Amino acid sequence: MEADIWKSPIDLENRFFAAFRSADVGFTKVGLNGEWLRVNPKLCELTGYTQEELLSMTFQEITHPDDLEADLINMKDVLEKKLAINLLDKRYICKDGSIVWVHLTATLIRDEMDNPLYFIGLIEDITERKQADEALKKSFKEITEIKTQLEQAKEIAENANAKKSQFLANMSHELRTPLNAIIGCSEMLQKIFSDSLTEKQRNYVHYIATSGHHLLNLINEILDLSKIETGKLTVFPEWIELEPFLANLMPILMESASKKNIHLNLVLQKGADRLEADPVRLRQIFFNLVSNAIKFNREAGEVNVQIFKINGDEACIVCRIQDTGIGIPQDKIPELFSEFYQVDASYAREAEGAGLGLALTKHLVKLHGGDISVESEEGVGSTFTFKMPVQFTSPKMDI
Repeated sequence: MEADIWKSPIDLENRFFAAFRSADVGFTKVGLNGEWLRVNPKLCELTGYTQEELLSMTFQEITHPDDLEADLINMKDVLEKKLAINLLDKRYICKDGSIVWVHLTATLIRDEMDNPLYFIGLIEDITERKQADEALKKSFKEITEIKTQLEQAKEIAENANAKKSQFLANMSHELRTPLNAIIGCSEMLQKIFSDSLTEKQRNYVHYIATSGHHLLNLINEILDLSKIETGKLTVFPEWIELEPFLANLMPILMESASKKNIHLNLVLQKGADRLEADPVRLRQIFFNLVSNAIKFNREAGEVNVQIFKINGDEACIVCRIQDTGIGIPQDKIPELFSEFYQVDASYAREAEGAGLGLALTKHLVKLHGGDISVESEEGVGSTFTFKMPVQFTSPKMDI
């Protein structure tokens, strides 16, 4: 829009007012001192004043005090030809005291001698837009604050986790050293001095040895979980021949099963012969799941282990462990793989469970690019199934 309009300003003004009488924007003629000279119905509607009331006032009287200085400076700059048009977002104070945001476009009208006559102004209601902008700014501020709080919480948690890991590392050394000595001495007593001990003494030594191994296993599980949480657990995958691998494991598990008169069956199907995995961690996974199936089984029950291969986009080895034990309530299954979670604390104490084995097992399976699931029915038994890619797919690095 041009700043100076030279031809027939009165005619132009009349044409403007005729066009904007029914327009959806405010239209006004303002004197050089700020007095309202003409206003259209929309401006009256916008401010709540009648035409007569506005024509007896100046724009300064209804302009918000915080916006008046900028409006007057722009007006002065237009008069001095430093600005072509006065463009400004400002606030009006309405007759009822409410605030309305407007966008002002004010053009100076001059006569043929370049003398300033008055301003013609277009006034657009932008209250909703401003409210939306303010709401957006408020939301952005709240999001920024929440982000800052989350970052601080994350930093605190990471520091606490680092201290916990360091504590566990230190404690593991402090606990393992005397514990290994206790286990070693008890095993030596069992092997070398067994004939010299009474039956009661042999039972005590056996209890010391088994309790020591149980405590050592618990310490190792806590440390493994800590390493996984901090991304410091290292896996060393290699090709494993499953038949000899399982042949080394089964006698230990068979002995455990025989103590509860549980029948342990293993079926290794044809084709499920090799798997690329960390042998230590695979042993840990298999041992944890089968041991649990034995531990939480009923007297003279069964544990059936089936291992087979499935082909597809990615060949996988699947291991399914089915027991005839106590089963798991459906509402407990979602929490089953959580750290320190026990379905039945009293039964877990009887079976010497700390609630770490399944959580650790799930992490170890996932470190191999696999997955684990469970199906169960109370009083009937449970079936745990884990699946791993035949060829190791996860990055061969600390995770």
